Amino acid sequence: MNYFESNLALMAEHDPRLAAACRTWEPLEDAELETAKTGEPVMQVSTPDGARIYIHSRYNPAVEASRLIDSYDVEPSDAVFVFGFAFGYHLLELARRQRPEAYIVVLEADRSRFRTALEKVDLSHLLERQKVMFIVGEPFMSVFERLQPDLPKIFAGRIVLVAHSPSLRINPEYYESAKADFRKFTAASRVTIESAFGLARIGLVNRLGNLVDYILSPPMSSYAGRFKGRTGFVVSAGPSLAKNIDKLRSVGDRAVVIAVSTAFKRLLAERIPVHFAVVLDYNVLSKRYFENLSPGISVPLIADAKANPDAVGVYGGPKIFAPDYLLDVIIGRPRQHGDRFMVGATVAHTAFLFARYAGCDPIVFVGQDFSYSHGLSHLPGTAIFTQWLGESNRFNTYEMKEWDFIQRLDVERVIDINGNPVFSDRVMLSYISDFEVQFASTTARILNATEGGVPMRGAENVTLAEVVEKHLGEPIGSGLFPAGKDRASEPEVVSETLKAYRKRLNNLAAEAGEVERICESMLEKLKPARNRLEKGKNADSIIGEIVALQGELTPYAELLGIAQNLLLGDVYLREKNDRELATAKLEKLERAAAEAKRDMDYISAMRAGVRFFQKLLGNAVEDIDAARGEH
Repeated sequence: MNYFESNLALMAEHDPRLAAACRTWEPLEDAELETAKTGEPVMQVSTPDGARIYIHSRYNPAVEASRLIDSYDVEPSDAVFVFGFAFGYHLLELARRQRPEAYIVVLEADRSRFRTALEKVDLSHLLERQKVMFIVGEPFMSVFERLQPDLPKIFAGRIVLVAHSPSLRINPEYYESAKADFRKFTAASRVTIESAFGLARIGLVNRLGNLVDYILSPPMSSYAGRFKGRTGFVVSAGPSLAKNIDKLRSVGDRAVVIAVSTAFKRLLAERIPVHFAVVLDYNVLSKRYFENLSPGISVPLIADAKANPDAVGVYGGPKIFAPDYLLDVIIGRPRQHGDRFMVGATVAHTAFLFARYAGCDPIVFVGQDFSYSHGLSHLPGTAIFTQWLGESNRFNTYEMKEWDFIQRLDVERVIDINGNPVFSDRVMLSYISDFEVQFASTTARILNATEGGVPMRGAENVTLAEVVEKHLGEPIGSGLFPAGKDRASEPEVVSETLKAYRKRLNNLAAEAGEVERICESMLEKLKPARNRLEKGKNADSIIGEIVALQGELTPYAELLGIAQNLLLGDVYLREKNDRELATAKLEKLERAAAEAKRDMDYISAMRAGVRFFQKLLGNAVEDIDAARGEH
């Protein structure tokens, strides 16, 4: 029997791209297949060392699959990464054991074998799952971006790596590379989650602090593909920039120069033409990157809406904001631009993504060390050094400040592009993983002209002199830089625009007050319900009232979605508690009492979140009123 169409239909519901690709892959010849004693298809394959092995048991593949899963300590709620699909018998066994909400991520090196499995094996029990993902014949890093939205849920519990040994023997290089990427993925993901938890609240504060500038800025879409085929430089403030800063002057206007915030003032001081500056930093100290600049500066500032409002506000030049989905939801603005541009994990990632978005090719990195080259964290003379100026003396030198800064971090020794040992840390190494993911989906050529620091896979190591000699074109004319509309010359338009958004914010604030009231009522019901359950008494009538109150929240789904961004840590804890409850051996009333406590914690957090959001909305309305007064 051929299961291809039925299997593919289930796959297409969750991964239409992969389903379409499967149709283009050639299946194995029937002559290559054998039949196990129990009737399932199996096959014998050669390994790189010349051995012939079966990819599944030729006697009973199902029993073998059960033993494989038994050999791993897998709980029903664990997120499981499986290296090797073969014909999928062990995956079917795993799917039978895992809860429906548990994540299963599968890597398979051979596309023909995967296609054949879809034809010969009924995989419906696996493919109908919502949380299953396949990577077939692609590097493991391709999963990074696809899993990004679900990281808090995936890492709320245990992660288990299951290896299908025959697959690893047949394609050792593919799976060895995948193991290395898996280690990078887990490290980078934990950094991402920690950052998200710590910065969720300040990110929303900053968004609303930048609201007026965001509303009035010209669209990012005016730069889409604008510099197609022109060389783009991403200049960071790593220590290795010191050896190249003079050479950068020779670039002039023959390439697009994009400076990260920390390097911007230093480049201007060296009279190096800069076409764009980029700011992403949350901290108020980032204001120093743009203080005391010429009030008439014409360099556009590419800003993340989450950047510190003081830093954005002090900048006197034109500002172009990256589209921010959450802020668009808050102000009720449709995503009419359809922009593909997204900000990155760091200011350098965002600068690279802008260069790619603008069509630059090649994209050249300078000053991107990802290490403490020469015992330094940044190029001397940049803003962070200025910050230490008042603290430095002969007993507390810059070098001492640098080492004090570095040794507090989780440092490790790595090898740089020149084969020399240097210090880096887990955060910077995780950022390399982010770049490597972005490089994998970039058609432009990537050149790393840092001439120091840790190498990045997917980037060619070159010298800046080579780039200057081979990759600079004709001067870039001013016509390629679209001028933003001068909103200040249209005070009536500005006033009416801001007035409309003011009304939207007031409506949201009123909704926040209503959600807070409902949360209060739910907490008032949950407390006695929990007390009754802990005493072994029935609380069905109270729980019915709580369910009715939950229904009252339905009209406020949009507001609750906004509030979730303040509650990432609480969402993580709820998911963690859910996993623990799923495997806990509790009596019915004990489980209900534990669930009531979990709900009380989460609803308390929700109440605090919407209360805080209401306060931010009030501040934003005051900013709008002030801006309308200025216009």
